[in-house]
Amino acid sequence: TSSVGIVPPKLETTNSPNYLYFISELESMKIMPPQQRGYRFENWLNELFSAFRLIPNPGFRIIGEQIDGSFLLHNETYLVEAKWHNKKTAAPDLHVFQSKLDQKAAWTRGVFISWQGFSSEAFEAWGRNKSIICITGYDLYHMLTNNISLIELLEKKIRHAAERGEYFISIDKLYPSLKNL
Repeated sequence: TSSVGIVPPKLETTNSPNYLYFISELESMKIMPPQQRGYRFENWLNELFSAFRLIPNPGFRIIGEQIDGSFLLHNETYLVEAKWHNKKTAAPDLHVFQSKLDQKAAWTRGVFISWQGFSSEAFEAWGRNKSIICITGYDLYHMLTNNISLIELLEKKIRHAAERGEYFISIDKLYPSLKNL
């Protein structure tokens, strides 16, 4: 007689996101015309959020406003604003995004992603008590080239904002020993 005994459960293997794909897509966007690049950047971000299982929703319109997308992180919904302009994002763009969040549920949070980064006075002019964290193209590129999890980067930025009241901290301050910076 043969006995089967206890069969261990099959472990689901998780595939690591394809960092090289995301880097190569970023590189290809650099030569696109601005409007095409903007749409591709939004789609690329949704692909990135999907690769990290953040259950993204693509951009959507509601009366009088456009939201570039959203994702879920630890059961919290984050609305996304994505900009790939030739200049740094300034305070007025941050005000506009915050006003969109202010029209939603009180617990709504946002992530503002600016490829070129943010102007030096943007955060001082923007003020305090906001529910947004900020990410730059520099952050994304170095996250990918150093195989850092997007979830981990978001968690570190969220914690920094909660503890320090600073909505932006560069990836090289969060990870002082990173290569290629």
